[in-house]
Amino acid sequence: MFNKKNVVIISSCILALIFIISALFFNKGKINKKTSNSTATLQKHPISQINKIPPTKEKEVLFDFMYNENQEYTKQKIDQEIEIDKDLYSVLNLLDFSVDDIKEKIRNYQFNGDDYNIHVAWINKIKNQLGDKLDKKILAEITENHIVFFYLSNELDRNYLERSDISFEEYKETTTLLFIWNQKIFQEKMSDEDYEYFFGNPKNEAEDIIRNVVNLTPEFQYYNSDVTIEEIYEKVPRWKLDQIVDFSKIWDLDLMNLNDEVNTGKITPEEAVNFAESSSKAYFESAREILDEDEFHLMFASVEKQF
Repeated sequence: MFNKKNVVIISSCILALIFIISALFFNKGKINKKTSNSTATLQKHPISQINKIPPTKEKEVLFDFMYNENQEYTKQKIDQEIEIDKDLYSVLNLLDFSVDDIKEKIRNYQFNGDDYNIHVAWINKIKNQLGDKLDKKILAEITENHIVFFYLSNELDRNYLERSDISFEEYKETTTLLFIWNQKIFQEKMSDEDYEYFFGNPKNEAEDIIRNVVNLTPEFQYYNSDVTIEEIYEKVPRWKLDQIVDFSKIWDLDLMNLNDEVNTGKITPEEAVNFAESSSKAYFESAREILDEDEFHLMFASVEKQF
């Protein structure tokens, strides 16, 4: 059975990228081909931990107060008018959202569970490190920006997983544009010095870092730390990989739905672990049905004995 410590209770697409890209802004020299290997990433950063980035206990009360204060400014701005940057139009087009649609959806969007924790932790990190250099209006704009980013991230993830008319290349390019847009507010509102202090790299390197990481995102889940995804493309027929992609998307969608159900209190985390184990088992068993023994070993050597 799949190790419970590694069970994923989150969509493994954009939300994982949020963590990885954020980490790489502080460690930009560590990008390499192995980043595309799901096993290495999950072993180092179990997604159950990636999805929970809570503030330290000592600062929790202060952080909550600061967050609520900032949310009041954000709410006032949202109640008045949400401005949708033209740089987001390509994202909206892929999602079939009009500008009016997205404004209404953002007004009604509510964070729940771990999504709330991620959002609060990010805003609090900004406040803690740069709060004395950014006025309340700018902090409110950054908070609103992150709400829009988080909502569109989830929608992009879900649309890619549910729809067959969005290619992986379209998904990656739109993801890239969304991350670049999210960086723009920091590049505009922070000085060069503060930006580099906070993110660990100059402003002019941000786009390259984002593109490098997104381009390393695997098209499907595989578990073999000794191979690159390029080797899999070379040795496994494309028609089989197309089916693996479909199985992987079903698995990711299951996990995304589980994450939503945990966040909204419909099921407990313990129940989600059991459902996630069943979903992961179905993925590996489906893959085994279409791959021969050598192909399965190539893609799943790290976990093949468990299935």
